[in-house]
Amino acid sequence: MPEGIDIYSRFQTVTDWKKVRAADVTWCYQKVSDGKSTRTVQTPRLGSAAGVLQGGYHFSQVGSPVDQANLLVNLCESLGLIDLNPCLDMEDNPSGSASPNIPVSQKADFIIAFGRQVMSRGHGFTLYANHSDWTLFGPKVLSALPQTFRWVARYGANPTVGWDAHQYTDAGACPGISTGSLDRNRGKVPVNRKVASDMPLDVNDTQSREAIQKWVWYWDIGGGATAASALFAARNQSSALVQSIQKLTDLVIADSANDLTEDSLATALEGFFTTKVGPIIHDVLAEQDFTVEVDKAAIAQEVLNKLYGRLEQ
Repeated sequence: MPEGIDIYSRFQTVTDWKKVRAADVTWCYQKVSDGKSTRTVQTPRLGSAAGVLQGGYHFSQVGSPVDQANLLVNLCESLGLIDLNPCLDMEDNPSGSASPNIPVSQKADFIIAFGRQVMSRGHGFTLYANHSDWTLFGPKVLSALPQTFRWVARYGANPTVGWDAHQYTDAGACPGISTGSLDRNRGKVPVNRKVASDMPLDVNDTQSREAIQKWVWYWDIGGGATAASALFAARNQSSALVQSIQKLTDLVIADSANDLTEDSLATALEGFFTTKVGPIIHDVLAEQDFTVEVDKAAIAQEVLNKLYGRLEQ
């Protein structure tokens, strides 16, 4: 199960990202903001280059959830912390703090407004909270934002609420991190959907191929999604697929009888996926013992929808 860490520059210092990755840590959240204030982050682009996916989290305070969400997203985008979903840390202030806490009765609405704003800017959304708080506001939040990545803190036992990532200790350690203690997490990886959609798909370019491999490596294939359909959906803005769509647009324009079918489009796409995308998916997932399944009809339907969408614009 993938391992992750979360750090705050006040308490933890990164000394070597390569050592962090060599310790089988695949992702890291850094605290970037608190209410209206920003926090110092530590070489996120070097971390990402070392193979440790980077994201930023925001500590909630009384105030506008939309403004706080925008602050978080702005910082994540400018600092290179967009490998992971922007994350809201929904905790009360430490004991003795002069800052008021968000009332319990208002927390769910604050989270929903915050998460909607993050997603309106094209990102996925992660919510972090302790186990008892998840039991209080989790149902309402997930009803409004079912796509929320659930990050649950509970030490000494597994969560009894639904979770995607579990913070199982605040007393961990990791090579490459200088600290007295460190939060450790395990579970799924909250890969940011914006990173996936912005990623290039030029299979003849080494850097693009490595990026594709990196993304597929961390993608959760579960939930009935096939590797091919997931990869296609994530790459719908990539240059190679855009070029293919432009070539196929003529098919739709020429379809005066309106009889273009999924099968005929799948046939037209077959060569592209067989020679370009398929081998990459197969090679990468074979290393992870995943079953490779290419649903050409589903891919064709996705492309068909996009083709008609372009023509209607």
